[in-house]
Amino acid sequence: MSQSMIETMKIADILTELSKDPAGRMAILTDRYLSADEFAQRHQHTIFNHYEHSGRHLEQAECFALATGLWCYLRETDY
Repeated sequence: MSQSMIETMKIADILTELSKDPAGRMAILTDRYLSADEFAQRHQHTIFNHYEHSGRHLEQAECFALATGLWCYLRETDY
């Protein structure tokens, strides 16, 4: 399996995880039309807070990178 396929699967898992909150899911889907930077700025906090509450600490830079990957995933898959 290619590295990009593995990364895509991880991003899909993150989206599934974040989608457990219906309001959060709707915000993410609505915001996919923002620029990549605007989306990542906004949803790095969504990712950070979600994982912080589940006991997993991520650095803000990691959350920004994951949010950018999530934006790409949403745009590429027309989710």
